[in-house]
Amino acid sequence: PLAACAASNGKIRIWDHHRGRCLRTLSGHTHAVNCLRWSGDAALDDTILVSASTDATVRLWKAKNGMPFRTIKSHKSSVV
Repeated sequence: PLAACAASNGKIRIWDHHRGRCLRTLSGHTHAVNCLRWSGDAALDDTILVSASTDATVRLWKAKNGMPFRTIKSHKSSVV
């Protein structure tokens, strides 16, 4: 099972909470990340992490490899 946390520097870390170790660090946001949400089915290996930031973007990441696959830039201000 995975866990995610975000920081004021825009970085997101994905953790293996059973082993207590960071699996990967996601970079892309330029300001603090306010919100994280998991979506998808881990059993089907298609889990997505959605992040929202004060940089006015929402980013979608593939949890499997930590790669961003979509950035939504339609917001005019901070996304919470």
